[in-house]
Amino acid sequence: MSMFIEKEQIKNFSVAGFCLGDRFALFLAIYFPTHVSQLILIAPDGFYKSPWYMISTT
Repeated sequence: MSMFIEKEQIKNFSVAGFCLGDRFALFLAIYFPTHVSQLILIAPDGFYKSPWYMISTT
């Protein structure tokens, strides 16, 4: 992602995630805080110890 952001000279962008995709959206917000201007999480899942959390993080 950092190579893409640098190559395309992207300064700011918004990120939206749905369900388990929210984990990727949060990753982008954490690792690119100066670039992410807006974070939208729709029906977040996987942030607690459920069976889906275990599957998505192992």
